[in-house]
Amino acid sequence: MMTTLLGQVIRAPRSAWVAQVGLVVAVAVAGLAPLGPLAANRFHHDEAVYSRWALDIASGRDIMVSGSPVDKPPLFLYLQALSFKLFGATETVARLPSLLATLGSVIILYHLGRRLFGRGT
Repeated sequence: MMTTLLGQVIRAPRSAWVAQVGLVVAVAVAGLAPLGPLAANRFHHDEAVYSRWALDIASGRDIMVSGSPVDKPPLFLYLQALSFKLFGATETVARLPSLLATLGSVIILYHLGRRLFGRGT
């Protein structure tokens, strides 16, 4: 329920309330589901390679400017290096940028769906 400037009471449509609850549940599931196995599983090969590159960047040995040919997009490496600088170099921290990207994707997809297909979707 909302009140306007004139003191009129406006009830939000039930579908809007349900949609907001659905968004909160989706973000919670997307954020909490990977937390259990986040630190329990060891790195896959690619995760280890990317984490090593990011650790080099975080320690000042930037592979992008050292002449090493890297054919991978650098944004993820720099985000991972930033998380290493802020929180330390652990397996859980190495996976943090991916987890945050997952949460952001869920929120963006929700808003995109509402915009393209209306509030009732």
